Amino acid sequence: MAAVGLLVLLGTLCAAILIGSPSWRSAALPFAFSPKPVHTTVESEVFGSLQVESPGSPPKALVFVAAGPDDAVERNAYAEALVHAGAVTVTIDLKEVRARLAAAPREDSCHYVSDNLKDAAQAVQRKLGLKEYLFPVVAGIGEGAPFAFIALAQAPDNTLAGAVTLGFDTRLRADRPYCPGPNMKAIGDGTYQFDNVTPLPGAWRVIASPIEQERIDAFQHPFADAKVVVASSDEREAAFVAAALEIGSRGSHGVDDFPVSVIRPKGEARALAVILSGDGGWRDIDKSIGEWLAGRGVAVVGIDSLRYFWSERDPKQIATDVEAILAHYGREFGTTRYALVGYSFGADVLPFVWPNLSNPVRDRVVLMSLLGLSTTADFEITIGGFLGGASAKDRPIAPALGGLPLAKTQCFYGSDEAADRETSCTAPEMKGAELIERPGGHHFDGNYDALAARILERLTGSGT
Repeated sequence: MAAVGLLVLLGTLCAAILIGSPSWRSAALPFAFSPKPVHTTVESEVFGSLQVESPGSPPKALVFVAAGPDDAVERNAYAEALVHAGAVTVTIDLKEVRARLAAAPREDSCHYVSDNLKDAAQAVQRKLGLKEYLFPVVAGIGEGAPFAFIALAQAPDNTLAGAVTLGFDTRLRADRPYCPGPNMKAIGDGTYQFDNVTPLPGAWRVIASPIEQERIDAFQHPFADAKVVVASSDEREAAFVAAALEIGSRGSHGVDDFPVSVIRPKGEARALAVILSGDGGWRDIDKSIGEWLAGRGVAVVGIDSLRYFWSERDPKQIATDVEAILAHYGREFGTTRYALVGYSFGADVLPFVWPNLSNPVRDRVVLMSLLGLSTTADFEITIGGFLGGASAKDRPIAPALGGLPLAKTQCFYGSDEAADRETSCTAPEMKGAELIERPGGHHFDGNYDALAARILERLTGSGT
């Protein structure tokens, strides 16, 4: 009888939740059936000893949950709900964060916390051994709400998935401004007021009561993907969890679920360029070059190396995936004129990929452009690699250069890299390739348009 009673109770609960309820109101149902959470800690220079909870199964999202001491109990309860719903959670104590940020040298005029969050997210996911990289969501409660908003506002594209806040205020306690990001004005008592002029690179959801909606709507008006989710006090936890999971599970995926971003050309495609990004992901030089090329008629598919190489790949597998991408988007854009472009990490792997491509695909590749080519290659993103350290699995690039189609290869390098012998572009094996020295180091002094113009010139016969 006890078992029958339990089944009846469960059936009643399911019916009550599912019938006529908004989807976020049913978010709590799976909690009781989740595997036992796993707890660990990760040390961070800015955030201190981060408390990490994992659901014990492949996670749906990674969520930082930030709050001050007054909201610590609620923060921990929301983090627990997120874990039971399938997210990895990382709790942030803003009192400790403020103290650590205040200890930064006074010559540091502002704080760049989105970069700190990116580093923490990578360290957490490496420690947990996640097979796929997740862009983190920044969630804030109480004084954590403005912190989450500003962290998102100052982030580059493809760094943070978005933000979720419980309520919202346009004032942040800090010892100095955050930058880049919104304009911040000191208003006394260690507090800054900020504006809404900076575009957001991700979604933002505010869980709020009806009386707060009009005020927050007015602040959110300039943003493309920001809105208020109205919830009562009994509903806001479920709404908070649902919003974080929805934002955290987003991603750019193309054919066969590869982590790609597609930039469509203006008009008919003159060619198709597949660009393998650096280890920071599709966000800076590679994205800028892709946008420049697309604006001049080249269809661009950017492979996010941070996510694609989060687990180790071998050259044959990479070649198979690149061929699938070229075939799919070549058909979509109606072109068989291909370019393979790589920056830094992405450039390093291409000499090993080329011999594994089929002959028909190699015949269609009219240009290979290698930017910031190093002296060794790795096939998995590592934390040490971000810091410029060597990996035990690094492979020397020089032996692979002889297999490249040098007559249709460009190699871009900075003058500083050549002076420090940190580039393979100047190796004897590259004789016969187009070697292009640019001022500066690995980022070419930020003049990305000049690089893109040289790529376009070789690809189409015109630099415009």
